[in-house]
Amino acid sequence: MRSLLPYAKPQAKNIGLAALFLLIEVIAETSIPKLMTFAVKYGVSAESPSGVLVWGGAMLLAALAGCMGGLLGLRFASRASQGVGADIRADMFDIIQDMSMDNFDASSFSVRIGFDVNQIQSLFQMLFRIMIRAPLLFVFALIMAGSIDWGMASVFICVAL
Repeated sequence: MRSLLPYAKPQAKNIGLAALFLLIEVIAETSIPKLMTFAVKYGVSAESPSGVLVWGGAMLLAALAGCMGGLLGLRFASRASQGVGADIRADMFDIIQDMSMDNFDASSFSVRIGFDVNQIQSLFQMLFRIMIRAPLLFVFALIMAGSIDWGMASVFICVAL
């Protein structure tokens, strides 16, 4: 991981934007159940069609915000991983230029570099999901579960730990 850090630093803007949009996606996703409780409480139970429309519209806006946040988060995460891959390829190319090719086949180098860098890019892309989105989703799911019922949230915490 430490060896990837110098390649990730130039991509700090894309990484930050990806994290921001993933945060928006997570907040939107976790707010939908709470909005559903409002729709039932103030719309269905109160027999208010306007309440159903208002809270249903709020759920629709949250779903759209979540979709947009997810898509933009993936876009910036892809840009960051592509930038990391491009920098790694450039460094590998410089190293190979200085090597003696007497014992090596140039085609095997190009195939190996392409495969290895693609694997690193895939790893970088998955790290966004695991290291950024998953903890955010856990925290905001606990917050929203706690806002509905703290007993249920405490059960979630006990199960997670």
